[in-house]
Amino acid sequence: MAKLRIMVVDDDRIALDYLTNMIRRAVGETEIAATAINGNQGLVKYGKCRPNLIISDIRMPFLDGLEMFRRIREENPLVYFIFLTSYSEFSYAKEALELGANGYLLKDECSEASIWEAVRPLLEKNRERTETALWSIERELQAFCTEAQGGRPNLKETIRHLFSLFEAGSDETDFKLLLEKCTALFQKSYRQHGKQDYFRSPTADSPAALCAWVLEQIDILGEWRGQSAIQFTPTVSNVVLYIQKYYMIRDLSIQNIAKDVFVTPNWLSSIFRKETGRTINEYITDVRIKRAKELLLQGKYKIYEIAEMVGYGSSQYFSRVFYQQTGHTPQRYRKDDDE
Repeated sequence: MAKLRIMVVDDDRIALDYLTNMIRRAVGETEIAATAINGNQGLVKYGKCRPNLIISDIRMPFLDGLEMFRRIREENPLVYFIFLTSYSEFSYAKEALELGANGYLLKDECSEASIWEAVRPLLEKNRERTETALWSIERELQAFCTEAQGGRPNLKETIRHLFSLFEAGSDETDFKLLLEKCTALFQKSYRQHGKQDYFRSPTADSPAALCAWVLEQIDILGEWRGQSAIQFTPTVSNVVLYIQKYYMIRDLSIQNIAKDVFVTPNWLSSIFRKETGRTINEYITDVRIKRAKELLLQGKYKIYEIAEMVGYGSSQYFSRVFYQQTGHTPQRYRKDDDE
């Protein structure tokens, strides 16, 4: 549980292979996620494999270890770093420690024993961090699912932070456990509200995707609770849940929604607008754009893929609607968040 995924960086290929094999022997609970021969390659491979520990030479051509360290830590302050250095470069190691590196190894004295001594505290810290994050996520969601009014105001920010801690050190076993816990908690909450038919199990394949699903469930249940508090009719409440479940269907319309809730389109349109202050089409757009924002910020999907995922058959039409709703194009929205 909570294994370390290590990237090793050294411009000397022979030393790189030797060190990688030594790390495998020294640290049992680990995975060599990648190797790189300079800092530029290290940045690229970090983005692809997301290791949680980087063991890197300090002095390298093109981009040295310290600059690679600065850039990666700017993006993710949770990554562990151990630097390789020689006696003649020790001033660089000192600078690295002052910048927040987790340790250093002297090249001339590097051994399985010294590697283990440097990595062991990080392995323990990583395991503790992952287990604490998992427990905290479960506790926060249990509180949310059992409270009548939906939890504290900064709940979603807290969940995002806890998921980032969890993702930084979790392995596949940890993820499967968290996936099961989150699914069970929300499924139970839907059942308690008599809405079990509207529940959709997550199809998430990563902590980031699961986090997006959890935030979506918080919105769904939170909005349902808000409607209950102002005594919305069961029909309108059911329509809202229906839209939140099926917003990705391209031909979602008043006609097919009305058919599924057994009322006429005209009556449904009238009562929905009377109770919510919005038309059904406006609400469908709101749900789709909210979900599109979350997908854009994940940074893993192309614009046309997101358009399809939220129910738009044309990326151009999706971009036009997104701009009308937010004042930004999807590309600009994603870039502004990155900045």
